[in-house]
Amino acid sequence: MSDAKYFQRGIHIYSHYFFFFFFTNFFFFFFFFFFHVGKIQELRAELTSEKRDQKHQRKKTVMKKIVANMTMGNDMSPLFPDILNVMQVPVLEIKKMVYLYIINYARTKPDMAVMAISMFIKVKGTKAND
Repeated sequence: MSDAKYFQRGIHIYSHYFFFFFFTNFFFFFFFFFFHVGKIQELRAELTSEKRDQKHQRKKTVMKKIVANMTMGNDMSPLFPDILNVMQVPVLEIKKMVYLYIINYARTKPDMAVMAISMFIKVKGTKAND
């Protein structure tokens, strides 16, 4: 077989690898992006829901999900403004998770961390329930 045939065959094989690599990565990115965005929107909706929840059990559950996602390495920083609103809840366990969230993302979102300072001042006067 001549060198030209080897060259053409090599291009043909590598073109298959290229298409396989391109499409698998494209679909991975597509599904990861849309499922991740959907997950954040779902958590945001649960955080901002105004349903009857006197003991704040629903918000506690959502904060546990967010902290679990943070520990798995998922980016939960788009929820920063919603988490700041949760800081006003008078349940100590929720406040601890909110503070953990703020400490984790204060380095990457310093402008949002400045907003958290004013929320700390507002929350300072409230009493936490155990």
